[in-house]
Amino acid sequence: MRRILPSCCVLLLSLLGSLAWAQPLEEFEANPLAPGPLSRRGPTLAAAETHSLALGPGGSVWAWGSNDWSELGVPSSQMSRSRPLRVGQLTGMVTVAAGRDHSLALGADGRVWGWGDNASGSLGLGWVWEQETPTLVPGITDVVALATSAWHTLLLRRDGTVWAAGQNDNGQLGLEDYFNPTFTQVPGLTGIVSIATGETHSLAVHRDGSLWSWGANFVGQLGRGWSGEPSPAPARVPGITQVVAVAAGSMHSLALRRDGTLWAWGESIGTGHAETEPSYATPHRVTAISGVVSIGASDQASFARRRDGTLWSWGLDFSGKLGDVPSPMPLTPAPVSLTIRPVEVSMGKYHTLARTKEGTLWAWGDNDSWAAGTGSEQRVTPVPLPHGQGEVTAVFDWASALALHADGSVWAWGAGAFLPGEPPGADHRPPAQVPGFADAVSVTTVRGSSLVVRSDGSVWAWGTNHEGLLGDGTTTPRLAPAPIPGLSGIVAVASARSYGSAGHVLALGGDGRVWAWGHNHAGQLGDGTTTPRRTPAPIPGLAGIVAVATGSAQRSQSFALDGNGRVWAWGGNAQGQLGDGTNTDRLIPVLVTGLTQVVALATSASHALALRADGTVWSWGESFAGVLGVDTPASRNSPAPVPGLTDVVAVATGDLHALALRDDGTVWSWGNNIRGELGRPGVVSSSTPTAIPGLTGVVSISAGRAVSHASLAQGGTRAWGGNDGSLLGDGWLIRDRKPRRVLMPQP
Repeated sequence: MRRILPSCCVLLLSLLGSLAWAQPLEEFEANPLAPGPLSRRGPTLAAAETHSLALGPGGSVWAWGSNDWSELGVPSSQMSRSRPLRVGQLTGMVTVAAGRDHSLALGADGRVWGWGDNASGSLGLGWVWEQETPTLVPGITDVVALATSAWHTLLLRRDGTVWAAGQNDNGQLGLEDYFNPTFTQVPGLTGIVSIATGETHSLAVHRDGSLWSWGANFVGQLGRGWSGEPSPAPARVPGITQVVAVAAGSMHSLALRRDGTLWAWGESIGTGHAETEPSYATPHRVTAISGVVSIGASDQASFARRRDGTLWSWGLDFSGKLGDVPSPMPLTPAPVSLTIRPVEVSMGKYHTLARTKEGTLWAWGDNDSWAAGTGSEQRVTPVPLPHGQGEVTAVFDWASALALHADGSVWAWGAGAFLPGEPPGADHRPPAQVPGFADAVSVTTVRGSSLVVRSDGSVWAWGTNHEGLLGDGTTTPRLAPAPIPGLSGIVAVASARSYGSAGHVLALGGDGRVWAWGHNHAGQLGDGTTTPRRTPAPIPGLAGIVAVATGSAQRSQSFALDGNGRVWAWGGNAQGQLGDGTNTDRLIPVLVTGLTQVVALATSASHALALRADGTVWSWGESFAGVLGVDTPASRNSPAPVPGLTDVVAVATGDLHALALRDDGTVWSWGNNIRGELGRPGVVSSSTPTAIPGLTGVVSISAGRAVSHASLAQGGTRAWGGNDGSLLGDGWLIRDRKPRRVLMPQP
């Protein structure tokens, strides 16, 4: 049940405190600054005021929500995003942090990347007002932790020193200057192992368990007694020892001790104390909770995760970010009613993010700026996000499938699939892991050729090499994966379903350019000719692209989605599948008419689907078997909405059927069902989107010619439809009208 307090009670507090991440207690004995791969550990989620960040496979970074200041890693001229968008070419990142309108990511190499608003200097990039794309923060290396608030940032280096940048009006940087646009060492601090930032104050934990604070102290948030005046010099907080983690809200502070007790001080509303004191100037134990393993705070609210896996929250909340708690605004810690068990939580100004052990992402709270990514306005119960660590995304060709597991591994199955080193025609009915890949970020397969994008931006290919699909300038088959020459900085690939015909490939670069190669009889390569090409070349005139898609090899069309939410199309157009209002083939990209604020595409042989930011789905092209979602056989060459579909977060389409994933985890299907691809027994075909019975908790969907595929939030995958070549991956060669488990290992 949704609980919303009267709007007249809203306090106009606009600045965001930061989340401090704590390791499980059993890990606290180890020095977090010790050399080795575990020395850089921190949050993989960051919920800010109106945007969110999450780490993905291979250390990739994903962002969604408002983009007013380029905080999503693309120019602010591009629209905000209601679903996760990959941030450029970033890979190998180990932790993220988000301020009010800026973003930061820390790489495994100890370097820091920043983007977004830098008006206060919080990115440490010098006199740069706004940074549109991720850029390396100069002058500092060997960083192990990040902490940022609305206007200032702290970095912790491996040597135990703390460095600060941003606004310093209350001494929160620990420096003398009012404004510091580059990172400068905070004097007097060494041996530090953990940091946190509030609105205008800062906290640090020493390796001996002592706590240090500096900055504003108007309500006692420094924990050093009443002063009313800022304290720019770091000083020890008396009365508390054995601290292992800290967190800071706008004007309150939390500390977690080694014994699992929680201590709090500052403005009363977020401290969790039952007393009615307006504030606390020294640390007091929060008696309502024990056995705590991690903590966080934001504005005037806080949360704690206990050793038993339960999540507790308290404080001021008009957005639902506290979750489903027993009372609307608990002053003391209250258990959050959850159907999931999070292992990581990040609370923003209006929403909360969580990640489960299986790796799936969930969100609740206010989604007014799309920062929650839930596709709905407000939720007090978790909604799965369409991007998560536990997902399996499959790409289907005629008789083979290639799948990307969220851990970066690659799997293949079907009668036409073969692993590196095997001859073409090897039969893998249950999925088999493709050796040599642990950092994949995108995959595709077409006519016996397979392509994998790795986290370093290289594209590796092997297989039959029909029409030069391997991109190496030849048509010679290759049994071992090798990088495609001349391609770098790639983030995604897409290829046309071949069905025995020659295909083509599109590759999207992190710089927004698109590369193409393969067959070109209808102009699907977008270079103004119909000449095939065996090596990749950039498509002229396309820039700022964030996603690509292709139709079938026979109809030979290509699509691209730009950062402004517009769709571009080129190639074959006999059924109006390009959506430009004509049935004329196009040799160069043209705009699809009447579509704005598009966030995702799904395309097939002769039709296409577009998902808009408002959760509606639009369709165009050939209307056979009701695949456009309307009860008419007439094709249409311009987009129109699919009736009855709302709150959609993802779309997929086969040759003659379509799927939509709603924000409640249900999957809706329509179109042809001759081979059971709709997952609805007893239906021949249907033009009306209808929920698939018994299928819930879905976080991602895929579709092939007559096969459908879903990845579940709690782990595992399901497939249904035509099973020629065992495309369902269930080990059988029969069609199935009900979802069956795909025989892949659980995430």
